[in-house]
Amino acid sequence: MLPLTELLQPFLQTHPRLIPALRQLSSSVNHEAYIVGGCIRDTLLNRPVTDMDLTVLGDGLHCAKQIAESLHCPFIPLDEKDRTGRVVLKRMLTIDITSLKGDSLNEDLNRRDFTINAMAVKLTDLLDQQSFLIDPLLGSKDLNNKRLNAISEQAFVDDPL
Repeated sequence: MLPLTELLQPFLQTHPRLIPALRQLSSSVNHEAYIVGGCIRDTLLNRPVTDMDLTVLGDGLHCAKQIAESLHCPFIPLDEKDRTGRVVLKRMLTIDITSLKGDSLNEDLNRRDFTINAMAVKLTDLLDQQSFLIDPLLGSKDLNNKRLNAISEQAFVDDPL
């Protein structure tokens, strides 16, 4: 399996100013920005990444708007309550940025639906060409074993989709 950083490079190269903009974003939230969820899952499955999900300690909606403005790309507010916004890099290439669910990354990951969607990589690690997988619920093990394990029933109450 190729390292996460190598597999995500094609996505990071889709816009000439994306990496500097993501570095600025990470700095603005005290380096508490993480790539999470399906993007990590799909990367581990060696699938092409067309959307990147970021969670930040701070206002995700505001961060998405700032990234969109700095890249001169469209911004779409997705969820005012959960502070989530979308940056459209190119047709079918998006970045969704949301506020952490809870007070920490660990709380956020524990509020997700399935273990295979509860994995993360710190954004600064990715940008520095390191790939330290954060996987407290062993989603990568479930992915390798082709097992779908729900984290809790509350996740389905919070997000029925």
